[in-house]
Amino acid sequence: MKWIKSVQELCLLVAASVSLFLFSACETTASGKPALPPPAAAQHQGAISDEIQPGETLTVELIDLGPETGKVFQQTVREDGTITLLYNENIKAAGLKKGELEEKIRNLYVPRYYKRMTVNIRREQLVFFVAGEVKRPDRYPYTAGLTVTKAISAAGDFTDYGKRTNVQIVRTNGKSETVNVKKALHGHHELDLPIYPGDTVVVKRRLF
Repeated sequence: MKWIKSVQELCLLVAASVSLFLFSACETTASGKPALPPPAAAQHQGAISDEIQPGETLTVELIDLGPETGKVFQQTVREDGTITLLYNENIKAAGLKKGELEEKIRNLYVPRYYKRMTVNIRREQLVFFVAGEVKRPDRYPYTAGLTVTKAISAAGDFTDYGKRTNVQIVRTNGKSETVNVKKALHGHHELDLPIYPGDTVVVKRRLF
């Protein structure tokens, strides 16, 4: 009898686990609309990427140039991943770590222009912005792998008046892109565009 009781308990445990799985798989918002993915932090996206990102602001200090005084540049990494320093030299920065970019800059100018040079780079805090019809419009820390749906989720999801079919992304270079988040949540993952540091996600208000 004890063996039969153990089998019954095991069956109950399995049934409860299956029910919990089915409930989670079918989860939607209270309005019946698909729930946005949890924010990047909840998905353990990790800390800010070690690699420099387009849209990120860098302070580049060049010192030990000999008789010249040091030079300081504040540059926003362009969409193509480059920054411009001395003598209008364009340097690919995106995808490199801080130390790698410092070494790349030094090798570019020494000994071509200078006998020696020390390069120091400071990375500004990486943030993005969410505005309009979301529950918590604000600035948020940027994490690697951020997309428009994750950005909206970080801001608490749409309000009841948020227009899901016409969400605007304003890039740091002033360009804007429009995303149909409703389609992105229904299998069109290619529409879930990446968000870069400094970008602003604007959720418009629907008319009805």
